Amino acid sequence: GYSFSTQVTAQLTAPTDTTEVALLEAASINCTTTTATYQSYGASLPFTISAGEGLKTVFACFKDAAGNLASASATIRLDSLAPSVGLVIDGGAAYTTTGTVSAALTFLADTDGYAVVDRKSVV
Repeated sequence: GYSFSTQVTAQLTAPTDTTEVALLEAASINCTTTTATYQSYGASLPFTISAGEGLKTVFACFKDAAGNLASASATIRLDSLAPSVGLVIDGGAAYTTTGTVSAALTFLADTDGYAVVDRKSVV
């Protein structure tokens, strides 16, 4: 998934005997040696991912009442920057004498899409 904010919500699924969970962002983890802070388990918990555009991996360490551990991970892409786009009308002409013009639209490769709006629709 994608997020435009570092504030995300982890949707968790664990066995009913799960009592605690620790959330952390890392390249990899070992739940038995991690120094993560455990908190009461909840199916939906807020989490802050690190700043900086790109793919983030969030790990969850689950603990039951007997101290047994399990882990899971998920990835999310932080994309907080607006796309960089350009529009050139009639090759950059200062004016036109016709009702029909050509338009050249440019955008970065990570732009997911665009929409063309008829001038009658623009306020």
